[in-house]
Formats: sequence, structure tokens, C-alpha cells
Amino acid sequence: MAHFSLWLLAASAVLLSSRAFGAGSKSYNGLALTPQMGWDNWNAFGCDVNEDLLLSTAEKIVDYGLRDLGYYYVILDDCWSAGRSSNGTLQPNSTKFPNGMRHVADQLH
Repeated sequence: MAHFSLWLLAASAVLLSSRAFGAGSKSYNGLALTPQMGWDNWNAFGCDVNEDLLLSTAEKIVDYGLRDLGYYYVILDDCWSAGRSSNGTLQPNSTKFPNGMRHVADQLH
């Protein structure tokens, strides 16, 4: 019962503070009401990442309603590159990203 009471107290505090400082209130300072939220491949997949994983994850974020809750970011952390070109720019791994990074970015946006 004490655990439930603590949870209820915390939920009430969040609700009251969001009403007191939310957008449209006199105290709203223009900063985000939530931190930046999204999905990063690294902790779950490490270097086992590819085009299909990113695009299907982004689709699930939308399908599950997470985008509407503020999950706006899909972050490709590492292991997407096959190295550098002769002019020094990073080149995508064409096996993992057969349609290129521009295609992935266009699909995500």
C-alpha cells in the first residue's frame, strides 16, 4: 500500500507541475517539457545494424503511437560505414545499406 501511495504522490506531482509550468502558462520558459526522446541502435544491436532494422523500427515507433508521445529520434550510432573515400568522407556500407544513407534519411523524415 505504501508503494501505491508513493506512486500516486509522484504522479500527482508530475500532473500538477505540468499544469503549473506547461506551454501556455505564465511560468512557461520555452524549454522542452520532456527530454529528447527516441531510439538508439547501440545498446540492443551494437554493430548488427542495417537499413531494414532502422526503417522497421521507425515504422514501429509510429505504429505503437510513440511518435505522438514525443519519440522523434532514430539514431544510427556506429558500424554503418565501410570506411572513407579518397577525399576523406565516410562511405556507407553498401551491404548493410544497399539503397544508401540518403534513402534511409528520406524514409525516416
